[in-house]
Amino acid sequence: MYSQVSVFEYADAPDALLLSRCREGDEKAIAVLIARYAPLINKKVSGVFVPGSDQDDLRQEACMAFLSAVRTYDSAHAVPFSAYASICIGNRLSNVVAASLTQKAQTMNQAVSFDEVDQTPCSDSRLDPQEIVLKQETVDRVLDAIHDVLSPYEREVLLAYINGCSYDGVASKLHSSPKSVDNALQRARRKLKAVLFDL
Repeated sequence: MYSQVSVFEYADAPDALLLSRCREGDEKAIAVLIARYAPLINKKVSGVFVPGSDQDDLRQEACMAFLSAVRTYDSAHAVPFSAYASICIGNRLSNVVAASLTQKAQTMNQAVSFDEVDQTPCSDSRLDPQEIVLKQETVDRVLDAIHDVLSPYEREVLLAYINGCSYDGVASKLHSSPKSVDNALQRARRKLKAVLFDL
């Protein structure tokens, strides 16, 4: 099946190393990054309210923004990944709020954001034993979801997308259509959301 990843293996790994390994298709690195940033994703989502929408929809959007941040981050700009990811998630959620307000012709004061800027660091490299066990459980759950919940095709599409391939690039690589790639990403997003939001 797959080898269990130890939190110790990546616990002190900087984001730059994990991002590099994600782009190489290292599922362990992806799982650790998702586990590391799950609190940021959940905090960003909890600070947004869109009338007529549920939190799961907003979490899906935030997760897609996070995966996009993993895919598009460029360390040459001297911006920490945590700040970049936070901005990407915030922008995506703002777009969702704006689209919702436009579509429903609602006033701006019905959408409330409780925390505009999140300045708290996402991880502390010095973990106590309890945090290590909790992080290990989180990483294991993400890996289990990637391997058990996603089909092989969905897994390949997700990893190729995270590695920076466009929809057309993924479609060409996997000998399928861009529509099939889009559908696979949407299914993967839906399947992983239950795992990600319980973190």
